[in-house]
Amino acid sequence: MEKEIVSPNISDPAERPLVFMGGVGYDEQRNRRVAGEIIVATNGYDSVISIPDETPMGPKDGTVVYVHPDGNERELPGKLALKQINDLPSDRFTRLHDRRATELVKAIESSGNEPVDAIFQSVDVSTGILAMHKRPDLFRKVVLLDPSSIISLPSRWQYLKEEWKSGNLRAFISKKNKSANVDRFEESAGIFDKYGRLKRSNQNGNKVATYVSAQASMLHSVAQSEQAPEVSIVASRYDHAYSPVRLLQALVSLDDVATFFITNTRHGLAGKKEKLDQLLSVLESAPDKTADFLDRLHFAGDIAEDYRHRISEAISLRRKSN
Repeated sequence: MEKEIVSPNISDPAERPLVFMGGVGYDEQRNRRVAGEIIVATNGYDSVISIPDETPMGPKDGTVVYVHPDGNERELPGKLALKQINDLPSDRFTRLHDRRATELVKAIESSGNEPVDAIFQSVDVSTGILAMHKRPDLFRKVVLLDPSSIISLPSRWQYLKEEWKSGNLRAFISKKNKSANVDRFEESAGIFDKYGRLKRSNQNGNKVATYVSAQASMLHSVAQSEQAPEVSIVASRYDHAYSPVRLLQALVSLDDVATFFITNTRHGLAGKKEKLDQLLSVLESAPDKTADFLDRLHFAGDIAEDYRHRISEAISLRRKSN
């Protein structure tokens, strides 16, 4: 029988809450359920902070906000922004995520237990970065899991060409059958139906944000703030669009993250017990922020040496370019 996830008792100041937001396909109930697994696993958290389900898209929610280097902002409707994906400025986000970031800030303030730890997965990294940008003091340790809101996506043709050349696309095709891998954790998270098929999501606002969000400069601003939280990244070796190499290239500074962990599983957390353990190890670690980035870079044990070498080369090229 599933354990019921109890809403936080905001009158108890001794509570240690955890924020979890899973991205496309995650409503409040599922966020609480997955976070409940994490709470049980760590025994270090005793409540979950979440925000209500995404409401139907409002007239402004799909609007994309562009933040120019001089701080000026402009807006463009989501559909038009998607058509100009390769020409957009570096920092951009949707009004939907800006609104939900404000809701999250209010929820954390209401808990009376800040600063909190948080896990933001996939496109909900956009909500997390915006919330940290608004109130960095509300967060202590944050893990960005398979973040899709930091980099600017390449054109579809360029992306496919790069992935085929690297071997990622062929690896993905060979691993695409998920039905044989549905286990208790996947079922409890509610991501698959009884036939092992991925459930469809109606979170259209999140889907738009997946393609247009790019907030590396905002993340850098958070890292430079006076009350900066400790932000780490867990990225998947087999995450094709948001690969560790692209993430490393997109970061304004390697020092914007405390730990960069590369796992050997695909995008997302559901059903990946090993990845959950890796995530928790990062959340519970105490990295030396002054250490060289290579000392804060970690690999899952089964990642091949040739890929580790590729990551080292990407870091070397980045440092030379700077």
